[in-house]
This record gives sequence, C-alpha cells and structure tokens, in this order.
Amino acid sequence: MLFNMKFFFKNSVLLLFLSYATQLYSASNELSSGSASNELSPGSASNESSLAKRARHSEDGFGDFRFNRWIASGKCGDVSLYVNDKGECRACKEAFASAFFCSEKKSLERLKQVNNESTVLREIEHKNIIKMFSSHNDGVKTYLMLEYCEQGDLFDFIITKPTTRLLYFDPFFHSLGQAISFIHEKGFLHRDIKPENILLTKQHGHKPPEDLTIKICDFGLAKKFADGDRAVTCCGTPEYIAPEVLMAGINKQYSYGFPADWWSFGVVVATLRLGFAPFTHKGEASDNEVKQRILWVDPDFVPCTGPDIDEALKTKMAGFLHKDPKYRSKYTLN
Repeated sequence: MLFNMKFFFKNSVLLLFLSYATQLYSASNELSSGSASNELSPGSASNESSLAKRARHSEDGFGDFRFNRWIASGKCGDVSLYVNDKGECRACKEAFASAFFCSEKKSLERLKQVNNESTVLREIEHKNIIKMFSSHNDGVKTYLMLEYCEQGDLFDFIITKPTTRLLYFDPFFHSLGQAISFIHEKGFLHRDIKPENILLTKQHGHKPPEDLTIKICDFGLAKKFADGDRAVTCCGTPEYIAPEVLMAGINKQYSYGFPADWWSFGVVVATLRLGFAPFTHKGEASDNEVKQRILWVDPDFVPCTGPDIDEALKTKMAGFLHKDPKYRSKYTLN
C-alpha cells in the first residue's frame, strides 16, 4: 500500500511538471513567432499570436488591444507594443509569473521587480509618472499594461539632440523634481532614477519646449517607507547611485533614505545640461572608477564654466550632489 502511494505521488508530480513544461514550451514558441513579426499592422488578425489573444480576452481589461511588435528587453522585463483598432497604444511589460518557470537568477529578479512595480503603480498616479492601466496573470506570465511613450527615453534624447537639449532643461528639471517629490510624498523611494528610466511623449499642438512631457518609469526597485524606515540594499545604476547607497553595499552599518533619489536627480539634470554624466570623466571611467569618484571626487562640472553652465547653475546642481545626505538639496518650486 505504501509503495502504491509513493508511486502515485511520484507520477502525479511528473504529470504536473510535464503539464507546466508543455505550457512553457508553447508560450516560448508564441513569443518567438511574435518577435519575428515586428512589421505587423494593428489589425493583422491572421498573424496574431495566441499570447495576444489570451491577453485580449483576459478579464483584467486588455480588451481589444493586440500584440503588434517587441519594443525592448531590459532587466525589469520584456516590453512589447499592443495596439487596438482605434490606433491607441499600450506598452506591455511581462515576466514569468512563477518561480517554477525561472531557471535563472535574472528571471527571478525580473519577476520580483515586475510584481513590485505593479504594486507601486496601483498607489501612485501623476502626470509625469508612467500610468498602469491594468495587470494580468495567465499562469505563465505576468503582464503590466502601461502608457506607451513613443518618443523614447531621456538618454537617447541627450545623445541625439545635442543642440536642442538645453531648450528643454528648465521644463524637464521642474517636471522631474515635482514627480520625485510626489513619489516621496506617497512614501516610496524609487532607487533607480536615471535617463533610461525617464520616457518622453509628444504633446501635440504645443511648441518646444512644451511639446515633450517626461514620464518616470521602472519602479521595480522602488521601496515603500514607513516613518523612520531606512534602506540598506545597494542597488541602482553605478553612474547615478548616491554615496550613502554605495557605502551601504560596503558596510551594513550604513543606510539611506529619500535623499538618495535627490542625488540621482542631480546627476540626471547635470547630464542633461552637460551632455555627459558628471562622475564618468566624460565616459572614460570604468564602473569602479565611477564609484570612487562618487565617493571622493567633486563632479566634473565644478571646474566648468561656459554657455552650458554658469556659476549660479553650478551651485544649484552641486546642492543635489552634496556627499552628505543631511545637507543635500531637494527640489522646491523656487
């Protein structure tokens, strides 16, 4: 009797595993066929993957939005474009929905970050923060249906618009500062503010610089703070990490809070103004050298003057890049 029970249990587990494996194999084939169809028109039903059909018929409100093409693959999840018959667009971020499907540490991190982002975006809504319309789990993957920002990210804008980026400095400075202030008011620390996580969308009918609006995205590393809480995990992107965050990775006696985001804000606005990140030695420093410069060296703009930066602006930007978080500036309307 005991032998039969063990045999039954083992076979049940095996059948369950094979069922999940079949689902995963099927989903992988669907994703592959979708990624090869980058030129699909929004109404091309004959080429529509069953992944898109599942999303469209979900109860969470994907509605008539159908898969169109892949946009990007990043550390926080893969992103694709969904379009409906009216031409309206959504960005769909996805990650495997269960640790069962995650054979790599990177996949597990994606799952955690997508789930975390979904939780955060349910609690915050602001004109300069990416909007989440709905989320969906089909048993294989988790999907976030997000606002689509067709103008790309701030990093590409800085690189490709060297002569016009200065025109947008003031509106971007204020919009980003107000959005971060709002995030903090809601009790969250973003922890990965950088140009790649700031998207741009066109405001039709407006002239430059009012024609572009910024949207903060990628809340996968965001942390909810209660009164008196501190963070101790060293995370983020090397060029934009605050000194106290780096120190928390070296010595667990260190911790950090909201001023860490204001450091990242300072690096982003300095990068927008200068065309290069202020601790990278104009892109020539390695990640380790960047970290050392963040800890011990003044930002690159300190000795600089010229048409791109005057003394008053240098002082303003330096306030956000004070090594000691107790004395670091934070955004105000004045």
